[in-house]
Amino acid sequence: MMLERLAVRPGHRVLEIGTGTGYNTALLAHRLGDQAVCSIDLDPALVESARAHLAGIGLHPQLAAGDGAAGWPGGGTFNRIIATCAATAIPPAWIDQLADGGRIVAPLDAGSAGPLLVLDKTAPDEVTGIVDPYPVLFMPMRRDVDSPHGPGQEPASAAIGMPHYGTTTLDPAGLLARPELMLFLWLHAPGLQVGGGAEHRVVVAERGAARAEVDLTPLDDGTWAVRQHGPYRLWDTVEHAVAAFDALGRPDATRLGVAALNVPGRQYVWLDNPDSDHCWPLTADLRCGWDHQV
Repeated sequence: MMLERLAVRPGHRVLEIGTGTGYNTALLAHRLGDQAVCSIDLDPALVESARAHLAGIGLHPQLAAGDGAAGWPGGGTFNRIIATCAATAIPPAWIDQLADGGRIVAPLDAGSAGPLLVLDKTAPDEVTGIVDPYPVLFMPMRRDVDSPHGPGQEPASAAIGMPHYGTTTLDPAGLLARPELMLFLWLHAPGLQVGGGAEHRVVVAERGAARAEVDLTPLDDGTWAVRQHGPYRLWDTVEHAVAAFDALGRPDATRLGVAALNVPGRQYVWLDNPDSDHCWPLTADLRCGWDHQV
């Protein structure tokens, strides 16, 4: 499905981010020819293994070990860039190495709610496009080959400071039952993890050092008890996001798009159109993510 969205044609030059076993590389090389395909992976051992797999079927595309976020180390431009790892933002190097009229297809790292991004180059320093609702779940694009985590996705730190006790009118069980809401929550709090359930008797929301625990059993007044820890009140962000989601007509991924410049901090997901009053920033490091709507 991702290759279909990529829409390669004879004569195209393609950069693949995330060589893995070499299978996807083989499909591209078979279609376009060896010299039209470059593939990079962070793990040198994977690259050498893929090289052997590809050579075994008579294919010899250009492979390299390195940081895929930095683009192809040999430079040049590409008509198509495809990522087989999930990104939280579009690396500026990809935009710089994308030829005029070129296309990027990459999974958005939004946890279990991650969709595809299908972006076309609309200016020398910009790509724009849609959030494709096709569900994808890939490992994050990493900087450290010895870690399974992307930047800012390390296990949550222990919450510090005195907890804040309060109540909420947001039904925690109902929140878990609304998978269509998860991408919208991620846009408000990149890196958000929501879990728990009946067996734990609580719903837990975590993001970095921020943590919220909501009892599943309602109080006598119909509200639910909330305990929040960490540098800010994470459940307050969840409440705000749910209220905005409902007020905006419960938008699904088909109403979302992306405008991304080759400058960190100048990349946004927008609702309905690029000039919308509702947009959310993309950031390569989830520790830098915003906790509220723009």
